[in-house]
Parts: sequence; structure tokens; C-alpha cells
Amino acid sequence: LGRVLAVRRAGAGPVDGVWPSDHAAVVADLAAAGTVPAPASGPGRPGW
Repeated sequence: LGRVLAVRRAGAGPVDGVWPSDHAAVVADLAAAGTVPAPASGPGRPGW
């Protein structure tokens, strides 16, 4: 099936004092089976 590389929450807090939405989300970085994934990037990751 594949595998989960990273999971993080999005929209779960204010940005510069403003809430982006009244909904929160879960963001998942996924890799297909048999592939060599690139390093995950995004908020909370070095170099983002």
C-alpha cells in the first residue's frame, strides 16, 4: 500500500494573531510502496 512519512496538524492555532479557519486539518506526507521518498518538508521541518 505505501507508508506514512510524517503527520502534522494544520490550522490548529493562530498565525500572527489570526486563526486561519474555524476548522483544523491533518496533513500527511506519504510514500508509494517500492519508492525511495525524498525528505519531508514543511512547517516544523528544518529548512522550510
